[in-house]
Amino acid sequence: MEFKYELQDIQAMIELCKFRDSLASRHKKALEKANKWSLEKNAPKNDKQESAKNADLQNEKDEKELLDSVTKLILYSQAEMFHQTRMRIYRRQLGHFAVDQIAATQTLLATWNEIRAIVDNSEPI
Repeated sequence: MEFKYELQDIQAMIELCKFRDSLASRHKKALEKANKWSLEKNAPKNDKQESAKNADLQNEKDEKELLDSVTKLILYSQAEMFHQTRMRIYRRQLGHFAVDQIAATQTLLATWNEIRAIVDNSEPI
């Protein structure tokens, strides 16, 4: 039952990755626009340019926050899925180890019981 919605999960992850790529592109453009104000020749000369500079800087900050949030969301979902997969594998391997350990212990017990039977039935010298 755990794979019931696997296709929808994969499609949602692909859409989320595409959305993150578009956000990265938007952030790159906003960053370039904001960085142009750091050049001496592009320093704001009037109030209109100053407000444009502040708007560009704020836009870059907002785009960065959104990009970081989506990236964290993707990483969190992937880390959770990875952890669940690894725990499933670990539990399965632990179960196999327990079965193997019980089988080895039973074999050892049978051997010791055979040895005891031989010793108990033997004649003293």
